[in-house]
Amino acid sequence: MNNNNKIKIYIFICFLITSLFTEDRNFVIRDYMENGNIDALIKNVEDEIYLVQLDIKNDSLLNLALSVLPQLELYAGPSSYHRLLNKNHIKKLKDNLSEDYIQVLDEYYSTDDSRDYWSLTLQGNQYYSSGGETDDSCMCINSSDCVVVGYNDSWYNPFDYSGDVTWNFTPPYFDEVTEARVFLTGAQCDDFPLSSETTLSLKNNSCGVGDFQVTLSESYTTNGPYVLTGDILDNIWCDGGLQALVQSEDNYNVDWIRIELYYSCDVSNTPNQFIASDESSCDYVQMNWDYVYDADNYLLYKDDQLIANINSDETQYIDYDVEEGNEYVYCIKSQNICGESEASCNYGSIKPNAEQTESIQASNQFPDYIQIVWDSVEDVTFYNLYRDNFLLNVIPENSDLLYIDQFVDQNIDYEYCVEANNECGPSSLICDIGQLAITDLGDINIDGTIDVLDIVLVVNFILELQIFDDTQQFLSDLNSDGLINILDIVLLANLILSTN
Repeated sequence: MNNNNKIKIYIFICFLITSLFTEDRNFVIRDYMENGNIDALIKNVEDEIYLVQLDIKNDSLLNLALSVLPQLELYAGPSSYHRLLNKNHIKKLKDNLSEDYIQVLDEYYSTDDSRDYWSLTLQGNQYYSSGGETDDSCMCINSSDCVVVGYNDSWYNPFDYSGDVTWNFTPPYFDEVTEARVFLTGAQCDDFPLSSETTLSLKNNSCGVGDFQVTLSESYTTNGPYVLTGDILDNIWCDGGLQALVQSEDNYNVDWIRIELYYSCDVSNTPNQFIASDESSCDYVQMNWDYVYDADNYLLYKDDQLIANINSDETQYIDYDVEEGNEYVYCIKSQNICGESEASCNYGSIKPNAEQTESIQASNQFPDYIQIVWDSVEDVTFYNLYRDNFLLNVIPENSDLLYIDQFVDQNIDYEYCVEANNECGPSSLICDIGQLAITDLGDINIDGTIDVLDIVLVVNFILELQIFDDTQQFLSDLNSDGLINILDIVLLANLILSTN
């Protein structure tokens, strides 16, 4: 056979093969379908619960599984399902299906309501990487921002071409992840072949395709949740994230993909021995606390208002924004990437100025001086005594709290004020009015009249029948010789006779 005949035969064979597949490829518009509940069979069941993966990849397996357990809610059609089952459910399935289609993922499945929760949804075209045949379009679903995996609709290519797309999910900081759930909404866009060849998996710690893999439904549905626990969860971290991988040969259209994470994240310990100074300083409150090894920083509050974000190496803070007479509530929390600790609180205040003395008395019964006395106050270093707003004297705290003012005149009222002082400052003033007694020499009893009663008093003083005070001594000493004797009585008698 010559070369020309060979060429003709080759062209004829190619034309024949092409003619078998040149009919337009059909793209089925998919309607949304519910996938069913993961706990469809275990409501109000108190037995031990198992997390099971059922690989129901064709119609025969689907019908068989539903005949055994009609309430499985396998609404998505042929695909992989995660379901919570008890021992009796698993036994029934294994008695009718090959164990190849049943995987027990967790024999001790339970949920903990105290776990933290994180979720992230990525649109189909928000992928991290892609390979093979892919296209950023929504081919057969009424949506936007999709991606088609295994895309090829050329008229000359009747065969499916594979593609793969990876999405990267970076979770928040955690101490331990206890469960992850994966959801994916998508649809197979062509009707050739009829069975799905689309899988979802998560990359392993080496960023290769891991052991976890499920078959996705052809129908437009939310596949999942696919629940990852235990050893599976430990082996699916790629570069610190969760990387979901979809591989397909069937023009599989991904609308969105979501990962939910249940995790624990331990906040740092509460600072111990938190103490705020109480009246130990005049112009600041000092706080101290024990170092917290797992804290990134400390948050300091005053009366429920944040006043400082403090470096984790510090264990002391001084607050100068304080006023005398106020008692503040200080609270401190430690903080790390997981959050804030419980608060440790303490009252704090500054030392006040000296207290005001309770009373002061300025005399008005002495004819030649005014006497000022006042009560003592604790924690005082000295007192200032003022007369008519001018400083008259400074009296140390250990002195007698008495002052004699001899530089005074008759018929004038003087205002005397005392101010207590300590190292923080003065108290408020307390004041009284003092004046000289209005009387004359010889008016011993200060009754405004010089008479025989005054002579009787002087006699009693001389005979020591009575003890005179300073004023009586002054009024009795008529000759101003410093002595009280008969001469003063004679002068007093003459004074009485001269006034009658």
